[in-house]
Amino acid sequence: MAFREPPPSVMASLIERLSISATTFSLMTLGASIIQSMVDAADKTNWRAYEKPIDSLHWQTCHTPEEGSSLLCTKGRLTVAIELTAYKIFISNTALGYSFLRRAVPLATRVAYSYPQIWTKQGKISTQKLLSLDVMELCSFLWMDTMTSTLLGTTPLLCYDTASRGKLRLRHAIEWMNGCPQEFISWFARLNIARSTTRDGNNPLLTDWKMIEKEIREWEPLIDKTGFSRDTVTRLAVIEGWRNALLIYLYVGVCGMTSVDHRVQSAVKQILRLSQVAKLEVTYERHIFGPAIFAGVCARLESQRKSILRIVSFQRCSPIWVLQISDFAFILQHLWRGAARGGNPIIWDDYIRSRRAILPIYEQELCIP
Repeated sequence: MAFREPPPSVMASLIERLSISATTFSLMTLGASIIQSMVDAADKTNWRAYEKPIDSLHWQTCHTPEEGSSLLCTKGRLTVAIELTAYKIFISNTALGYSFLRRAVPLATRVAYSYPQIWTKQGKISTQKLLSLDVMELCSFLWMDTMTSTLLGTTPLLCYDTASRGKLRLRHAIEWMNGCPQEFISWFARLNIARSTTRDGNNPLLTDWKMIEKEIREWEPLIDKTGFSRDTVTRLAVIEGWRNALLIYLYVGVCGMTSVDHRVQSAVKQILRLSQVAKLEVTYERHIFGPAIFAGVCARLESQRKSILRIVSFQRCSPIWVLQISDFAFILQHLWRGAARGGNPIIWDDYIRSRRAILPIYEQELCIP
């Protein structure tokens, strides 16, 4: 299910984190059971039976006193909270999973306070310094916070400083799981803040969005030229899918363009073409899910929408899928039958209105510190 084989250092660190307390060990046991069920009997498993253990362990992780005062212990608990958030999304729904992520904010903040070098004088967390620091727990939280904020239209749970200060390291360890390059994560976070300031009527990014577009288009992925295989080609297709998703979000989500803009439609078509490459390897097909949502928001043709619905509904038969239709399939269908009916031009707020109609969530702003 991972995008690429994780580096040995990542696995060693993860095992160390998950072996230090009863709480983290409980996650290992529960997670192993869930994954085994996904692989062996996804269509026969009573997934609701996992809801109570997940809820109980998450509450224990976020609300009980620290089992130890060490940073290692706190990181382990944050890892547990993040993993359980993912399980909650898969087994229940995105709204309940998002509530899990909100409850993990104090743990994430506690870990972040242990790294003063990532904080700005204004009391914000520098996304670039955080990614460069390569603390997996914080990077994983940043990833989930950024993508839920983007796709749900919510305010990020932590206050980030997304200013660019030089290049990031060549390859980040987090990429082995989600397939989205660290530079793209940083750009998504930056665009989220820009979108928030746009709603407030003050968005300096609009004056230099062409420079952002240029940076996104000119960014080059790191290619392992010693082993250029089918897997390499498929991984590159997923990365390019994320690039085009980022462009759609820049154009429609931040700059206010409509879905009919030729640049937007070009990105939609490119994501659909790339999905044809990704689906050749079932291991990687799940990683085109995110880009497909962005394409779905702006897709105008019924043929395009049908292809996108297949991706976001997890309709491909494979033992690695949890058999619950993605919430985003219903959101997109609501959009297509409403504001985007017949290929009508839409703006990003139309998508957010459909999300709120189909998937209401608690949206009170929670920007810590």
